[in-house]
Amino acid sequence: MEQEKQSGSLEEFLRRLGTPITLVSALATFILQFFAWFQDAQTFRYVSIAFFVVFLLTMLWFARRAWRENRPGRLWTSLSILLIASCTYAFVWGTWIDITRSGCDVYDIHITAPLNGAVIHGDGTEVRGTLRGNPPKESLVLIVRLPDGSHNWPQGAPIEVDPVKGTWRGRVALGGEPPQEHLVAIAFLGRNGRILVDYFFKVGREAQGWPSLEYLPDDVQICDQITVHRK
Repeated sequence: MEQEKQSGSLEEFLRRLGTPITLVSALATFILQFFAWFQDAQTFRYVSIAFFVVFLLTMLWFARRAWRENRPGRLWTSLSILLIASCTYAFVWGTWIDITRSGCDVYDIHITAPLNGAVIHGDGTEVRGTLRGNPPKESLVLIVRLPDGSHNWPQGAPIEVDPVKGTWRGRVALGGEPPQEHLVAIAFLGRNGRILVDYFFKVGREAQGWPSLEYLPDDVQICDQITVHRK
């Protein structure tokens, strides 16, 4: 009998302990997911709509209840809160939650190595950098450019992204006879940019040569670039 009581007490203790642990875990998961949503402005817009609709329905319920109970003070308070919240949300929707932000800004993409002005011995080098979040697959590309930006060579080597560490790395090939000066850029590709880069690789493989791109679409966003000197 005593053993059964102890067993029951232990089960009750574990049950009571499990409830706050579950709540804390769920809250932590939600916070982490919220920050993941926040990295993508467009996703955050649609997620925020769900929360606003819940708030809107709640305030309308309070307003309806106040109307039925003939409590004008509470009714006007509910409607005032609803109006202020709606105007604030509309303002935030149009300014702060901006889906037109470039991928470079959203993911905060930078080059950390080589350093600007570095001397490169050989016909290629590894390029590393930092970012925030996890950009869409194949949205990043390294581009080797002439110093004036008039000729551009997207690089075919895949870029490896580690969203946990907030880092990326890739490799570029540096053409021409040394000494040569090049710009090395990390770019975020939109839809048109991705199509152009894919076509560039297709033509290059078929022609067994790599003519430069003199024009880059507006949605090829240069996030960061450095100058390197090939010796």
